[in-house]
Amino acid sequence: MLKKKLKIGLIGFGRFGKKYFNNLINSSYFEVEFILKKKQKKSNSPTKIFNDIKQINNIKIDGAIIASPSNTHYDLCRHFLRKNIPLILEKPAVNNFKELKKLLILKRGKMPLLVNHSDLYNPLFQEILKFKKKIGRIKFVKFNFGKFDYQYTVKKRVLPASDWLPHIFATLTNFVSKKFKVKIKHNEHKIIKKSYFQNLKIDVLNENGKFFSEIEFSNFKTNRSIDIYGSNGIMRYDSYNPKKSFVKINNKFFRFNEFKSITPMENLLKKFHYSIVNKKKINDLKIVYKYQKILDQINKRIKLNGVKINKKIL
Repeated sequence: MLKKKLKIGLIGFGRFGKKYFNNLINSSYFEVEFILKKKQKKSNSPTKIFNDIKQINNIKIDGAIIASPSNTHYDLCRHFLRKNIPLILEKPAVNNFKELKKLLILKRGKMPLLVNHSDLYNPLFQEILKFKKKIGRIKFVKFNFGKFDYQYTVKKRVLPASDWLPHIFATLTNFVSKKFKVKIKHNEHKIIKKSYFQNLKIDVLNENGKFFSEIEFSNFKTNRSIDIYGSNGIMRYDSYNPKKSFVKINNKFFRFNEFKSITPMENLLKKFHYSIVNKKKINDLKIVYKYQKILDQINKRIKLNGVKINKKIL
């Protein structure tokens, strides 16, 4: 006998809202109870569509996914946290550290709240991370991230790095202590076909002030790789090309050429379902807490009018 599907409210129907929707309608354990989005258009879809949060107040759901613009996240999170409804939250999770602290107080000891740091939910990254202890003490981590596209339009007024850094910092928390500092080495942005393209280079210092990691972001090219150097070996994660991923320990290679698994979003939804059914109090906001202050400081310095780099440590 098939188990009853959990009812999900989907908030936002932009680029990622549509991705969630497509995954949910093909899911064996979720169904979309409603979509809440900014504009309501005529549709033949059987899914209920609303454009005012007051319209969903009395609709019972088992969980909600917030995939709306980040400036709406705080108010929406408060709404669902107060109703004790499990959440998936797209990143950037919040606009600033002040909002995060308030949400952490509301979240305390309640339902699961997952943040879509997609690399952390990538089964390939999870598999490679199992070798972390075997490569010994982590000496250096190199990030090379970016994806060439025109989604960062001038109209949106969002620089690409501001959108990508939560992914990078979330993975970084696996290799560095809770305390770290950053130094912006280079930042530039250009407008191409009415969209922003950016180059950003950041050095990461550990709690002792020693150079620990280098971050290069550029959406002039497509790349999403992490190289982790340890005292006994190397780990390489390449989410766009699993065949380039490997672990090397004392000249012994472990490769992932034939690695086949579910997508990060499918894995995220699977974890969400498990956490709701088994009442797991997962709180991914704790990961955000580790980097949000640094993210706030960087965002202040890489504004749309550019930034003069003086190698100031943040």
